[in-house]
Amino acid sequence: MDGMEAERQALREARERVPREGFLGMLRTEFGAIHPRLRLLNLLCFFLPPLSLCRLRAALYRAFGFRVGESTVLLGPMEIVGPSRPWERLTIGARAMINSHVYMDLGDRIVVEDHAVIAHHVVLITTSHQVHQWWHRAGPNESAPIRICEGAWIGAAAVILPGVTVGRGAVVAAGAVVTRDVPDHTLVAGIPARPIRQLPT
Repeated sequence: MDGMEAERQALREARERVPREGFLGMLRTEFGAIHPRLRLLNLLCFFLPPLSLCRLRAALYRAFGFRVGESTVLLGPMEIVGPSRPWERLTIGARAMINSHVYMDLGDRIVVEDHAVIAHHVVLITTSHQVHQWWHRAGPNESAPIRICEGAWIGAAAVILPGVTVGRGAVVAAGAVVTRDVPDHTLVAGIPARPIRQLPT
């Protein structure tokens, strides 16, 4: 058997070892992330124009079980995904501001502290995959929480990856991809994000 045939045989054997989920497992996979509560919330928020009625939007999120602090404004819709009861894994502090079209993956906790600002089209990802076998590199899920500390500012279209803490008073530049913790009062930018300078306190 040549090297290529041996590789194909190893692939067939590896695939046979993957457990079959069965019909009920398939149904759980297909419908497990449908949250009627979130669907209704999104429907109600659809009628609120962006940059308007921001405190009403925040009140609606509170009414649907999200922890949103006083005087916090939500300037537009948020896309929230995650397994069962994702509203239990999101905490937004007081006097924070979240702009429109922010994507929050709530596979793990996301905490946005007081006075933090998240610009539009920011992506917060708490879930990733382990690097797996060559024939299916995206392996089992793993997740880690995200924390945006007091007074931090996340610029437009930035991406925050699992396990990251953005420190107090830190700034993440627009379009940055943050793969590790950002120290307090530090400006970071780039892909991956790197410290640019210290900010005054």
